[in-house]
Amino acid sequence: MDKPRDDDRPRGSLGEALETFLRDTGLLETSREQLCALLWGEVAGQWYARFSAVTRVADGIVYVRCDSAPRANQLQLDAPEIMRRLNERLGCNFVREIRPSSAGSASVEPVSARRPELQAAPTEAELEAIELLPGECERIRAQVEDLADAGVRERVEAVLVTQAKARRWQADHGYTECEGCGGYFAGSGRFCLACRPPPRPRTTDDTPQPEWGQRSWDSAWKRSKTRRRRRRDRRG
Repeated sequence: MDKPRDDDRPRGSLGEALETFLRDTGLLETSREQLCALLWGEVAGQWYARFSAVTRVADGIVYVRCDSAPRANQLQLDAPEIMRRLNERLGCNFVREIRPSSAGSASVEPVSARRPELQAAPTEAELEAIELLPGECERIRAQVEDLADAGVRERVEAVLVTQAKARRWQADHGYTECEGCGGYFAGSGRFCLACRPPPRPRTTDDTPQPEWGQRSWDSAWKRSKTRRRRRRDRRG
């Protein structure tokens, strides 16, 4: 019996293996979290883009800060349709909830204080011109050396090389390095959307929430720290 030719193999197998690798290393989830913020104005519309901003993305929940309570209430009503559009653009059911708020901790920058827009991505020519250090190349090769399939190994290595070059480009073009995972993001503050801690619970008169609320916040903060540690370990 003749061996199957390369063209006869399932076409999705290589892509599926690549996606599995990216998911296992956390790169796939991280990219989708960042895309949520980049796509927000497009999928939510100009009105929400003007009066709201994504402040955090974690565990499939997109946290959005609005500049007033009425707009936050309106977003609550529109959330199902916006979530559908967002998942459609992401190509999967990544977002499971949109959580609007008109209040937050002092660590979250106000909507009006967002930084001027940065160039969203480098051009192919800019990436091609970036040369990685020998140590960076060795680290990437070490990450993929256990992949048995040569085709998958080459594609994953190419993805990691592109990512490393993109990080260098972001560092040189005004992006902020996250203290949690070490990735770069277009914004200010200490943490990216995925690593940013949840706002501390407050009541309407800005006094601390009851003890149960504080315990819930502590639990969420611990989960956030665990995610940041795992992301930094994956980046190696």
